[in-house]
Amino acid sequence: MRQQVTVRDTEVFIQKSLSVEDRFKISVALPYGYDKNDIRYPVLYVMDSNIFFNLVVDTARLLQFGREIPELIIVGIGYEDNDMHMSLRDRDYLPTACEMSSYSGGAKEYLAFLEKELIPLINGNYRTDSQETTLFGDSYSGLFGLFALFNTDNLFNRYIIGSPSIYWDDAVIFDYEKNYNDINDDIQGRVFMSVGALEAIQEPAFAKMVDNVITMNQRLVGREYPNLKLTTHVFPDESHLSVIPATVSRGLRTVFRKV
Repeated sequence: MRQQVTVRDTEVFIQKSLSVEDRFKISVALPYGYDKNDIRYPVLYVMDSNIFFNLVVDTARLLQFGREIPELIIVGIGYEDNDMHMSLRDRDYLPTACEMSSYSGGAKEYLAFLEKELIPLINGNYRTDSQETTLFGDSYSGLFGLFALFNTDNLFNRYIIGSPSIYWDDAVIFDYEKNYNDINDDIQGRVFMSVGALEAIQEPAFAKMVDNVITMNQRLVGREYPNLKLTTHVFPDESHLSVIPATVSRGLRTVFRKV
C-alpha cells in the first residue's frame, strides 16, 4: 500500500489572518530532539512555502548536521490551495497595485499578518528565541524581503533574499529604500542577496534582475549603515530557478556565520 511521505518532525496547521482576510497553511519543522530539551531556537520564516519549504528544511538540516548553522525552527508560510499559490503570492508579496497583475498590492497587509499575528503566535506556542528571526524569500517573495527590510523596525535580524523582482512597478522598491533612508540612519541585521548570472540573458528585458540587484547593493553600501552586514552574490551559470538551492545554502551559511 502506498503511503504519503511527510517531513520528519513537522507540524501543519491552518491559520486565519485578520490582516489579509484569508487562511494560510503554516508548516513548522522542529529541530531533532526538540521535545527532549528546554532550548530556545532561532526561527527561519519561509515564504512561498508551497514550493520552497521542503528544500529549505532539507538544506538547513544538512548544514546543521555539519554544524555550519545552528539548529532552527523553520516556519513555512503557504496556501491551502496549491493551484492558487501563484496568484495569491502576487497579492501578498507585491507592494503596489500594478497592471502587470490584477492580484497585486497587498504586501502591507501581509507584513501586518507576519508582525501582528503569525510571529506572536509562533513565539507563544514554540520555544523560540524571539530576538533571532530570519526571513527567506525568492523572486516576488524576495522583493517582499526588501519591502520588509525597509518597512519594519527590527522585525527580522537576518534576511535571505534571492533574485528579488526589483523591476516590479517601475522598480518602486527603490522609492521605499530612499524613503527609509530619509528618516533612518541605520539598518541592524545581516542580509544575503543573490541572483543568477544567467538571469540577465534568459529573463525578459524588463526584468533587469542582475543589474537591479547590483544597483540595490550599491545603494545600500553607499548608505554606510554602521550595523548592516550585507553580502551580495551573483552566481555564475545559474538561472532564475536553478539558483534557488544555491541561494538557500549560501544564504544560510552567510547570515549565520560566526563573525
